[in-house]
Amino acid sequence: MGAPTVVPLEPNYAVSRMMGQSVAAFVNVFAHQEPGKQTFIALGYPGEVLVAQQAAPLRGVYTDERPGGMIYAVAGSSFGTLDANGTLTTLGTVAGDDLIEWEANAYQIAIVGGGNLYVLDVPTGVFSQITATSSGDALPQVTSIAMVNSTGILATEDSDRWYYTDLDDFRTIRSLSSARAESRPDPLIAVRVIKGEPWFFGTRTIEPYTNSGEANFPFSRRPVNDDYGAVARDTIRNFDNSVMFLAKDAYAGGLAVVRAQGYQMARVSGHAIERLLEKCSHPERARAITWAIEGHKFYTLITEEGSVTYDAATQLWHMTAFGNWSHGAFPPPSRWTCQAWVNGANWFGDEAGRLTRATFDVTDSAGTTLIQEVVTPYTGAVGRKVGTYALECDLEVGLGTPTEAAQITMQKISEGGKVVSAPRSRGLGLQGRWATRVRWSRLGTARDAAFRVRVSGARMKLVQLFVEVEPRGRG
Repeated sequence: MGAPTVVPLEPNYAVSRMMGQSVAAFVNVFAHQEPGKQTFIALGYPGEVLVAQQAAPLRGVYTDERPGGMIYAVAGSSFGTLDANGTLTTLGTVAGDDLIEWEANAYQIAIVGGGNLYVLDVPTGVFSQITATSSGDALPQVTSIAMVNSTGILATEDSDRWYYTDLDDFRTIRSLSSARAESRPDPLIAVRVIKGEPWFFGTRTIEPYTNSGEANFPFSRRPVNDDYGAVARDTIRNFDNSVMFLAKDAYAGGLAVVRAQGYQMARVSGHAIERLLEKCSHPERARAITWAIEGHKFYTLITEEGSVTYDAATQLWHMTAFGNWSHGAFPPPSRWTCQAWVNGANWFGDEAGRLTRATFDVTDSAGTTLIQEVVTPYTGAVGRKVGTYALECDLEVGLGTPTEAAQITMQKISEGGKVVSAPRSRGLGLQGRWATRVRWSRLGTARDAAFRVRVSGARMKLVQLFVEVEPRGRG
């Protein structure tokens, strides 16, 4: 029997098309690297406690961080304020069932939803829909809003036209102060402000503008553009002092996740993620949220086919999933729709109207099982069969409830992913009973082997895995 060998943890999401290559994936687990350390630790997601059940879907939550500011939400068609217990006090209605875009100036909060622009006057509490410009012209359907230098900028469905508002007054839309994209006119999907500059995201171009200071028309297009176009408005998120979004190549086609580097777009998704994206029947319905915990900033992209998350701290991807799924099945997509930072914690809204708060004090997702899963790369001996005598996991775990033990489950995956063993479970002990090493033995012989380790009822802190192997004859 060979000496114990460390099985490497491969944190980056990569599902190879080639037999015998890596099927590595983290699900609801992110990679953490301590300063000065070369190896990664696999850390599980926080659990969630239910703050309140709202009407479905939860379309947006917004925290007004000014002194005395409130927490606002749109649940179903209801817009209102939330108290600390998540109770919604209705202030009005917002048409549609799409996700909300928000902006706030010194006195007002603007909401874009269902193609409409709504404005709440905070001092008076007056909430109304804006349907016309300052000269009385009908305002086209509004698709997106951003604010720069106290001026609101509106993207509309009127081809590639956008409008801007008076200073600190979202209600006054200058009908003679609108503009069109200039390099390659295309329909606008969204407007965002990045480092103080408005950027316009069209279906074929990304065009940054700058405030040039003229009295009547203060914005001028920078003489740069990119060959990527935006696919889905709700994936375009300000992230880590930049912007990330789901994009397509304006000429060659193909979907990718890109991130702005200066004024150019850089592809950050790998082939595995792009294969997932190309399975989507409706990529335009994809959405993304950004959130942060323990110094890790995350961009979670949610599609009909699955959810993947990019970690700015490590520049690696992992998967995010909701609920339970059978061993070896593809994890179902996240149900998150929106996020807000409230009283020092992440609050999430989801498709079912649940408003939850992330915390490491619980190990489920507001009553739903939270599964955390790691799949290792394949181990082998260059075509020779390898006998695997045992697998050991070193863990640091916050264990189960006083009456229900947390569980860890292992499966062996061999022959290039074609053979998967039955799940073998171990209890991690009741609350207050610590178990830091778990061992499985008699794992058989194969040309290659990967191992799927799954934890529920506890937060995963997987330090390393060991296998005891012995190379044998040619297979």
